[in-house]
Order: sequence, then C-alpha cells, then structure tokens
Amino acid sequence: MPRRAAGDPRAAGPAGGAVGELGGALQDLIALLGRASDGGWLRLMHKSGLTPAQLVTLHMLERGDAENVSRLADRLGITRGAVSHLIDRLVHLRLVTREEAETDRRRKHLALTPAGRRLLGRLRHERVGDLSQVLARLSVEARAELEGAVRRTSDELRRSLGARVQTG
Repeated sequence: MPRRAAGDPRAAGPAGGAVGELGGALQDLIALLGRASDGGWLRLMHKSGLTPAQLVTLHMLERGDAENVSRLADRLGITRGAVSHLIDRLVHLRLVTREEAETDRRRKHLALTPAGRRLLGRLRHERVGDLSQVLARLSVEARAELEGAVRRTSDELRRSLGARVQTG
C-alpha cells in the first residue's frame, strides 16, 4: 500500500499514524470491492424502491440498535418527524410494525416483519454473491491471508464492543 501524501485527508485519519493509514487502506479496499462488484445487490436495493436511509433503518431494527422513533432519530441524526415519515413508508410496505409500548402509549415499539427480514436476507445473499465473485479473482494464498485477518479482526472487535455488536 503506497503512503499517502501529507495533504491527503486519508493520510493519517482521525486516529493518526499507522492506525489512520490502516483506515485509509481499508477504505481503499472497500472502494475496490465496490467497483469490481457486478452490483447485483445494488440492483435489488433499487428494485425494492427503498431509500438508503430506509435500508439503514431496516438494518438497525434487525440488529436491535433502535427500537423506537426517538432512538432511531438519534442514531440516524435526523428529526423524529423525518423518522416518523420514514417509518410510515416502511409500515405501508409491510416491512416494519409499529405498536404502542405496553408501559407508555405515547411511545411506539418498532420491529421488522417477516417480509422485512426476507428482504434483508435477499440483499445480504446478493452482497455476499457479489463479493465472492470479486474475491475469486484473488490467489488462494491472498484469499486465505485476507480471510484470516478478517476473522481475527471481527472476533477482536466483537470482544471489545461486547454485546452491542451483532452481525448478519
């Protein structure tokens, strides 16, 4: 990986030094994977008619990162009104349910429907297929090295972040 010029914002990143350079290298890898992919999951996302914000919301609900409108608004960095409209659309599409909380009728509990889970499953399947096609271009040695590094990194991040992290 070539060193970045001092003026390149990815040169050091917020963490600076080697960690920042690793962040830049990882960003480059993610960009390369995206460019080399045939985009099947992007076509499925487009076909679903959902916006990126709606898809992020579905993923957050799946992971348990947000169970109500206020929490979603905080996590997405948008107003509760904007989240309410976003949720209205997802409820209309039968991808999310919205029910009154048992202890406070003013609060609404949000959850994925089986259709919402199926959509996320199809998107995940397409994304894994796209990535698999790209990674098949690598040598066996490079794939094995990458797999080992990814698994070790994922395990360490899960341990350091604890129960807050779930993957799909």
